Amino acid sequence: KSGKALLSARTLVSPWLWRGVLSGDWRALHKGFSGVADYFRIVRGLVAFRIWFADFMRKRGLSLATTLFYTFWFSDEATALGLIGARNRDVKVITRMHRFDIYEFAGYPIARLRTLRAAAMRGLLQICPCSDCGTEYVQNIYPKHRQKIKTDYLGVRDPQPRCGKLRKDMFGILSISNVIAVKRVDLVFRCLSALASAFPDKSFEWTHVGGGERFAALQELVAT
Repeated sequence: KSGKALLSARTLVSPWLWRGVLSGDWRALHKGFSGVADYFRIVRGLVAFRIWFADFMRKRGLSLATTLFYTFWFSDEATALGLIGARNRDVKVITRMHRFDIYEFAGYPIARLRTLRAAAMRGLLQICPCSDCGTEYVQNIYPKHRQKIKTDYLGVRDPQPRCGKLRKDMFGILSISNVIAVKRVDLVFRCLSALASAFPDKSFEWTHVGGGERFAALQELVAT
């Protein structure tokens, strides 16, 4: 309990908290007191990460001068790293962005906190949405950081030699993702089904890694 009380006390004196409160950033979460309370909980998490981060660097014996932090999402943790980097230029951070942390309507709370996110962007070296649409969206909201925001597609430009030999009559595809509505994994199967109909002399093999709430429905679709 004492640890939680100390963390809350540190949060109350954090400039991260008061910057958002005074700017009205919290209103993007909820109206009234519940919005302030939710904002407090988010900032408390950021303060907790800052404490953990200092301890992590010390225990691992890592030097900020020779360490680059790379995150897959502009998450709470990436936001905290950016805020730390804004005050300490030795902290070097690059973050990617993938839909839920790009679009404010996607429901990720911290993505709606513009004052907090703008402050974090000051401490980031580069911000890399996975699509041009995402890049344009983020640049329009944060024009001061436009030069840092650049599209970085998934995948590789120059695939290396394949492992093993592929059958000439076989077309294989691997997909990796959660099987949830927004991922539309069923389209992979529908596309392969269309290809199989168009090229009956070829064999098609699909391997999917990942489960989720729509996995049973996907299995049923493939079985039909």
